[in-house]
Amino acid sequence: MKGVLLLILALCTKPVFGQSIVGFWQADDTTVAAGYKAHYIFSANKKFTYNVNEEDGLSRIRTIGGRYSIKGTMLLLTPEYTVELVGGTLERSHIVTGHDSWSIENTHQKTYKITKPVAQETIFKLIKRKKGWCLLLDTWPYYRIKGTK
Repeated sequence: MKGVLLLILALCTKPVFGQSIVGFWQADDTTVAAGYKAHYIFSANKKFTYNVNEEDGLSRIRTIGGRYSIKGTMLLLTPEYTVELVGGTLERSHIVTGHDSWSIENTHQKTYKITKPVAQETIFKLIKRKKGWCLLLDTWPYYRIKGTK
């Protein structure tokens, strides 16, 4: 019985080079400081979100979300919506951000649907490094962060 369950589990999962991309992947490092760096979240239902560096106080686009698929060594990302900051004022912030100390304050977020989504291709590769699993998207490294969202 245990063997049958393991066989079913193996057939139901689609590992990439022995690993799945499902999870939370942060740019450049496994360290989380005051906030997350830019990161992707890939779900088992083939949805993804990309979030900008949380310390970037000037980026109005905060999230890109949509669907993904894998074709060999190509990862296809099809953005379906963005989450953007609307309104607000440009201020010198007392919270250190990625741009000196400028940030857009007193905003609200709004989700915008992308009416004609276009799939974006990236070459991807999963490799094991000293820091842990690394997802290379073209040449940009993203590291798996466990125990997150």
